[in-house]
Amino acid sequence: MLSKSDIEQIHGATMEVLRRLGVKVWSPVALRLFEDAGAEVNKKTMMAKLSEELVSETIHKDVLIQGDAFVKEVMRSYGH
Repeated sequence: MLSKSDIEQIHGATMEVLRRLGVKVWSPVALRLFEDAGAEVNKKTMMAKLSEELVSETIHKDVLIQGDAFVKEVMRSYGH
């Protein structure tokens, strides 16, 4: 079982990776959504860097509504 300290270390390391390295986003539509949300986006490499504030704000939003719209937009971009 993880201790609170372990969880905090994992969280901190995850936030550091998202802030410094980012995530590869293969869908141009999803990349645009990240950019619209405030992520630092590199369209050439298709990487999105996320601040801890952006991650926190996104988690605290109504994820059912946001997630549903995101999934529909991505599916639409793939012709589904």
